[in-house]
Amino acid sequence: MSILDLLREDGCDPIYMASTNGGEYKGPCPYCGGEDRFCVWPHEGNTGRYWCRQCEKQGDAIQYLRESRRMTFQGARALLGISKRWVGLKSREGRKAPWIPREVIAPSPTWQKKARELIKKTEKHLWSSEIACKQARQWLKRRGLSAEIIREANLGWLLEDMWESRSKWGLDDRIEGGKRKKLWIPSGLVIPYVRGEEVIRLRIRRPDPADDPKYYLLPGSDTRPMLWPPENKIYTVVESELDGLLLRQEISDLAGIIALGSAQKRPDQEVHKALSRAGLILVALDSDEAGTQATCRWWLRQYEQARWWPIPMQYGKDPTEAKEAGLDLRSWIEAGLTQPIRRTEEKH
Repeated sequence: MSILDLLREDGCDPIYMASTNGGEYKGPCPYCGGEDRFCVWPHEGNTGRYWCRQCEKQGDAIQYLRESRRMTFQGARALLGISKRWVGLKSREGRKAPWIPREVIAPSPTWQKKARELIKKTEKHLWSSEIACKQARQWLKRRGLSAEIIREANLGWLLEDMWESRSKWGLDDRIEGGKRKKLWIPSGLVIPYVRGEEVIRLRIRRPDPADDPKYYLLPGSDTRPMLWPPENKIYTVVESELDGLLLRQEISDLAGIIALGSAQKRPDQEVHKALSRAGLILVALDSDEAGTQATCRWWLRQYEQARWWPIPMQYGKDPTEAKEAGLDLRSWIEAGLTQPIRRTEEKH
């Protein structure tokens, strides 16, 4: 059984695109919903491998089963019929391929035009007298965000779910049950990423997602990390975009800000260039298991000038929790500028 078989069992049906590495398939990503950026190579390694060019999720069939079906390593291995001697997916040379920062892909002009219209609409909603919008403003204020940074970041609120024609957004048509699939835009806090005149991404924080993901990435968005500004001597790397906005508000005169979107996210070419030129990188991903592992296993090894600088445990796991708990974020960053670089991967 290969990764392709598992995807088809779960309702995904990637389409054959090329003969690369024995056969390359593409389809919608089961993790982020990205359009045609999820690549599958069913003949690579023992069980095939996958990689999403949008959210950058990647792995083999075991990884897929553990993340998508919540199976244990042993259970996934048993389902796939893999012997205990097999140690996992390796490259053709028997070692992991070197990391290469991805090239960014700007959304289409049609998508950006529709995105700008939605941003304008939802910004107006957020500052209206609607009860849901007042509650959203109060929630943002409790997180420490000022009205100035909220407006500067073009944050908005979508009052009700929307379903629109995919073609109007410049997206390919999809047929389900003999009908054209609509583009779903859920209600909630709209978090755009706008650089100059370019709309790069729309992410929506849903107020009541039940068992679904809290954050929804609108199909057609690019997932590059947020970067402010494009050149700086010092950068602080955080996980969530809202944490990034908070630090942008509080410490932008001390350090540039990079908000990844998730602990597993890696820099694109532009962000990698900015980081490589910086003299110091304070890596402050969430102080939870995922964030710590990402920091220790990758960031400190990739960038010699990187320093592991988490929020002190007594204040929570991220900058927003820390501010709510009374931590002076400026003092925290200033302290990070004076301490020697520590290499403490073995402690994590």
